Amino acid sequence: MPVKSASLVYDIECLDDLYQAYYDGEINSDIFSTLLNSYNVGGLMPLDLAALGALERNDLITEPDKPFYNDFWSEYLFPLKGKAGLRRYSKDIEKSANYYYVNWQRENIRMSAESKESEGENSWRKRALFWPAEPFEITIGNYTADEGYGLAIGRFDYRPSVGLNDDSSSDFIYPLNSYYNGIKFAGHNGNFGGRFYYSEKKYNSSQKTFIGSGFDYNINSLAVGFSLGYNRFVSDGMDDNRLSAGINIKLSDDDFSLSGEYAYINKSNGLFIRGERRLSDVSIRTEFWHYDDDFNSYNCSGPSASDYQSFYPDEQNLGFRSAQAGEAGMAVKYFIPYMSFGLMLWSNSFDDRINSSFSSRFRKPITSHLKLFALTSVNSRNENRYFWLKAGLDIKDYPMMRQSGMKLYFIDNANPANDKSYTFLKFSKSVKDNFTIFLNIRNYFNGYNRLFIGEEFISDSGINIIAEAAFYKGIRVNIKIEKML
Repeated sequence: MPVKSASLVYDIECLDDLYQAYYDGEINSDIFSTLLNSYNVGGLMPLDLAALGALERNDLITEPDKPFYNDFWSEYLFPLKGKAGLRRYSKDIEKSANYYYVNWQRENIRMSAESKESEGENSWRKRALFWPAEPFEITIGNYTADEGYGLAIGRFDYRPSVGLNDDSSSDFIYPLNSYYNGIKFAGHNGNFGGRFYYSEKKYNSSQKTFIGSGFDYNINSLAVGFSLGYNRFVSDGMDDNRLSAGINIKLSDDDFSLSGEYAYINKSNGLFIRGERRLSDVSIRTEFWHYDDDFNSYNCSGPSASDYQSFYPDEQNLGFRSAQAGEAGMAVKYFIPYMSFGLMLWSNSFDDRINSSFSSRFRKPITSHLKLFALTSVNSRNENRYFWLKAGLDIKDYPMMRQSGMKLYFIDNANPANDKSYTFLKFSKSVKDNFTIFLNIRNYFNGYNRLFIGEEFISDSGINIIAEAAFYKGIRVNIKIEKML
């Protein structure tokens, strides 16, 4: 069963990094699409990428200083504002893709749609109609689920991870993405809540159908939930059926919480447990997970490490993402003022080696204008080991300069990888109140330089124009034009 390492996400700081990770196969198309849709000039920050992981884990509070107000979080935590726009992204100066999107909201109804145009071909990326009518909510089209920690019913209904050609069909009825596609019905009455899901997806001649439901009951500091799901995948004469059932519990008060989920899928077991202790200025979180070898699901978002494999129903060519099967692990994360650090250990049934990951984050003001930051990650995964350190200064109220520092990247030895290690300078200048220009410079240790030049303009009429050019062994030009409705 092939194993694929997920991206070293903290290395993705800007749109060009995101594209490079995608073209190098470090991240799949679903993560690429989600980050691309959430891209904001100034670069994808580590907190944005942590938010993506939290989204998959159904864990919207990742740290005490959770970034509620950046663009990424607002897409998921707050009602959408009406907007329409065009994003044009290029792999190089001759190859580009256009994304057209609209989010429209009026009173008790919300509509969103997105399409892609590339090399003369048009395809629908996603579309949805949302109608909240207390005490019920109805979504038609693409949606996400929200059941416990996602072991039995995951937040996403993943598209095939391997074996799906780029020219696979994607029309208005069956857009090619990793969202559920059908109808979602949710309702609540006092302490009781319930949800019903129906989703149908097609991948050329293959078809997958999902039916599921979830129920929860909340009383005081205790919440208990149940979920049931059924997947049917039909392809080339084969018929694969998978049942899932789960129970999730959360017990919490002001300074302590204990939660988890147990799931059963096709005679295989999965378990995740989390405990958190919060004091006045210290927070400690511990996690444990264990999944059987055959814990394969078309839509499991259970917490796990960043390695994943694919399973092939009845040995078909199409393979589906399976991040959990055969994995056991534990993690500890510690938060104190200005700093957090964590250790994760895990192993896979197909390899008896223990994998480890240690990370830390430090950010502290040293003057009213300067803030020192340092981010580290040390990983040992299968036969691969790497370490990176990013450190520097955030600069406030200094003409144009906004950040300076360096990133050092080491792989399997004490010498930095010269094509990945660099020093950096970031500049920006606001002209009046609605126009900003920026310049980011990287000087790589191998002698290459990379430049990012761009601007952001916001008109009084609500039109937002963002443009960026990246120069590094060629040129990439990206632009976003958006109108608030």
